[in-house]
Amino acid sequence: MSVDLRRASVALCAAAMPLAGCETFQPTNGAAVQYNRSFARARDEVTVLNVLRASGRQPLQFSTVSTVTGEVRTGVQVTLPFTNVIAGGDDEISPSFGFTNRNPAVTIVPLASKEFVQGLSRPIDPVTVDELIAQGWSREVVLRLVVAGVVCPAGETKLNDGTAPALDRQFIDMAAKSTTFTLSARKVKSSDFLLPEKEALTVLKDGVGSDAKVRLVSPGELPGRAGKVRLRVTPVADTTISGLGIASVCGTLAVKSPAGADGSAGQGDSDQDHAGGGVRVEGGGSVFFRSVLGIYNYLGRLHARRTASPHDCRGDTSLDARGGLFVVRQACPGAEVPAHTLVSTEFQGRRWFVPGSATPGADETSETLAVLTVLTDMQTTESTLRSSAPVVAVTE
Repeated sequence: MSVDLRRASVALCAAAMPLAGCETFQPTNGAAVQYNRSFARARDEVTVLNVLRASGRQPLQFSTVSTVTGEVRTGVQVTLPFTNVIAGGDDEISPSFGFTNRNPAVTIVPLASKEFVQGLSRPIDPVTVDELIAQGWSREVVLRLVVAGVVCPAGETKLNDGTAPALDRQFIDMAAKSTTFTLSARKVKSSDFLLPEKEALTVLKDGVGSDAKVRLVSPGELPGRAGKVRLRVTPVADTTISGLGIASVCGTLAVKSPAGADGSAGQGDSDQDHAGGGVRVEGGGSVFFRSVLGIYNYLGRLHARRTASPHDCRGDTSLDARGGLFVVRQACPGAEVPAHTLVSTEFQGRRWFVPGSATPGADETSETLAVLTVLTDMQTTESTLRSSAPVVAVTE
């Protein structure tokens, strides 16, 4: 509120209600924008804090704003010096004014329910990866975040946890050389089962594992089958990914040869290629995807590598030339955090910040922050909010 506007409000208040206080409301659009900015800053800081915690192998902590209730109000309190008037003084009465702000009650919900933790711990689905890329996020950034390892066609497994620089460079090359990310799935046959109603409800609620989906076909009783309903169980389609350049990690891939004259499968048999688990890759081999928690831990280990020397507040800048997936810098002692920063926070007695300007292609921190926020928010459902406790209400 400008000085002139405040003076006008005070004059109007004093004229209308000289013996009491009065209140004015902050414009709705201004309050909405201010709170939007505050919530965004809090969300980004929580994400950075969790990456820092992961770098120190500390437990992560998630929370979100559940509700905002109450009015955004600016109060003006008028005080008149009645003591001098009662004493018979002739001095001029000079009222004093005080300004107060009252914020709404903000309800913060810690996210620690079983459903939320299971969602964070579950490997990211290939369909989700495909949707992120289709939405316009960088294919290289998304693949570097989600791909945890590969099973090469020859059977060798390579897992990347961020601690081995040479292996990390191979996975960087794989993401850079991946020309596309295309999913294809073969059709699978469903099976129907008749179950008592109570058992059917249990199966619908708990499922039958990650390899099949269950749905109710007949919601009511079937003729001649009193008390039973029909469930349809559909195996999850076997997904194949094309376009991943796993040769950067595995070396020269084996070329499939046609089946032998005796009818035996040639080199690169599909079942054998997939024996190591993961999601099948076209041309042989398979790929493992990280969970959301796995992404936090991966970024934390990258940060730990970058800041291996506690005496150098600049960190290892050699990682920024290529591979700056999530760069969090430490403010040098006595130095201020730069004015143009994306996020700043305190951790273990030090001030950390995410630079606000960087060379595109060298530092992908802002896009990584956005993608990680989307993946985390996907685990926050209405039932998660209702089941999370305790609830903390912050008021002013």
